[in-house]
Amino acid sequence: MRNGHCPKCNSTEVYQRSDIPFTAGDGKLHLHVSGNDVYLDAFICVNCGCVEMQVNNASQAKLAMIKNDKEWRRVSS
Repeated sequence: MRNGHCPKCNSTEVYQRSDIPFTAGDGKLHLHVSGNDVYLDAFICVNCGCVEMQVNNASQAKLAMIKNDKEWRRVSS
């Protein structure tokens, strides 16, 4: 959805927001990965309601740590 197209309905009515307050707690929406906070961007299609969360660009470098984190498991086919 980062490219502006919805994967569900192919609409271009996709909107993005960073720094989203997380209603279940305080602060920005994030994941805790290997002792580091990884921040997320939210995308929503106003045509069909599809919602997608993606790691924001500033947190991309932290993703390599997941490979060594035993709490995360690789999903494979």
